[in-house]
Amino acid sequence: MKVVIYCPVADELEMFRFATRYALENAGTECEFVAVIDSITSREVRDYIKEKGYSTLEVKGERRDWLYNLYACWNRGYDAFYEYGADIVVPFGVDHAFYKGWLKYLVKYVKPNRIVNCKLIESGRLPSIHECRDFGEPVEGRFRLKEFYEYCERIWKDELVTDERSYGRRFDAMPFAVPKEVWGLYGPMPKRIVNGVTGDTYFFNRCRENGVEIVKSLGSISYHYQKRG
Repeated sequence: MKVVIYCPVADELEMFRFATRYALENAGTECEFVAVIDSITSREVRDYIKEKGYSTLEVKGERRDWLYNLYACWNRGYDAFYEYGADIVVPFGVDHAFYKGWLKYLVKYVKPNRIVNCKLIESGRLPSIHECRDFGEPVEGRFRLKEFYEYCERIWKDELVTDERSYGRRFDAMPFAVPKEVWGLYGPMPKRIVNGVTGDTYFFNRCRENGVEIVKSLGSISYHYQKRG
C-alpha cells in the first residue's frame, strides 16, 4: 500500500524546510513526499525542492482570490492518487510540526470507507475547536521541540476514537488520511464557500452524509501554528 504525503508551498522556505524534515523523520512508516507548487512558489523554494529531490505536482492556470488558490493547491495534491500511484494521501501545511510516529498511527487505521484524522494541537493564535497549546513558530530555533515532544509523550496513546459525541468535538483535523476510494467518490473540494462552509468542511460533510466513517487516531499527534492568521 503506497502512502503519499503532500504540502503546498509558496515562499515560506524556513517553515517548509522544518515541516518536511520532521514529517519525514517522524513518519514511522514508508511514504513518498510531494510538494505542491504554483506560479507564486519562489525560486528559492523551487531550488530547495530540487536539491532535496522531492517529487512535485504543479497547479497551472489563472490565479484568483486567496481561498480559490488555496483549494486549487489542496485538490492538486490528491492527484498523487493518479500521478504517483498512491493508495492513501495525507495533506499537511507548512506551519505544521509532528510527533514521532504521526503517519504510522494515522494510516494504521485507514479502511476503504474511512478517513482517519490526527490528534491536533493548535497554537491558539486563532479560535479553534482543537486543544490549544503554543509551542512557538515551527522553524529551527523558534519552535520548542523538546517541550513539544515531552508533552506528546504524556498524552500519547495508541487508541482509535470513533464517536465524535463522546469526544466532544468534530474529528476533522489536518493531517488526515484519505483512501483513494473515498476521494474518487466525494472529491474534489469546492474552491468557494458552499452552504456557509469552506471546501474541507464541505468535503467532510459530504463524506459523512454518504456513510464514510470519520475517526481520530490519538497516536498520531501534530501541531498547527495557524500561520494564516
